[in-house]
Amino acid sequence: MFALEQATGQFLWARPFPYDDPNINMNGIDVKTGQTQINFDKVFKKDGDHIVGCYHNTRAIMQTSYNPQTNSLYVPFHDQCLSMTADAESPTGYGPRAGVIRPGSDPNKYMNIGKINAATGEMKVIYSQPQGTNGSLVTTAGGLVFFGDLNRRVRALDADDGKVLWESVVGGMVMVSTITYAVNGKQYVMMFTGEGQSLTSNVLALTTKVMAPPVRGASAIYVFALP
Repeated sequence: MFALEQATGQFLWARPFPYDDPNINMNGIDVKTGQTQINFDKVFKKDGDHIVGCYHNTRAIMQTSYNPQTNSLYVPFHDQCLSMTADAESPTGYGPRAGVIRPGSDPNKYMNIGKINAATGEMKVIYSQPQGTNGSLVTTAGGLVFFGDLNRRVRALDADDGKVLWESVVGGMVMVSTITYAVNGKQYVMMFTGEGQSLTSNVLALTTKVMAPPVRGASAIYVFALP
């Protein structure tokens, strides 16, 4: 993850995201210039080579949210890597490939929300669960983080420590979405359910055993009113 000065593009800081791992695809960076170097241990050198490269679909399609009150980015992510084998006869140059939970990680902390200090890049994981998500985050001035997951759960967390303050179950998998708006002085949170393609299938393959059977094709819009 990189931070740049908006007006000039000047490099400010970078951090391995989400974690510094020996399987990371990029293992060198000049912290003064931002110049990077790939991890050559993760480069195919001959037919049949197999690698586990981190990370893969970690950020996926879920959007982050910035909270100016805490000067923090709130980032949903999967602790997930890629298993892949070189295949010279394949048109793509690789053979079997699949997302895998990062070797050595806790499968009960597969899906996480990181709170990242925008000034320093320091990250604190404030929430974890075994079920995956394709739901984006939204933060509010009241100190809340709203998000939904593929297990049909919608939650409000405390923006400081990630404590679950409210939870509801909707009719389908939450996809991206999650916005807040006001009408006539009353505030609402909206999210929609549905189904994606490869990203959803990949995450479901890793978490189906720890969640209710996925509800397929349940496209709907859900709106919750705040007190």
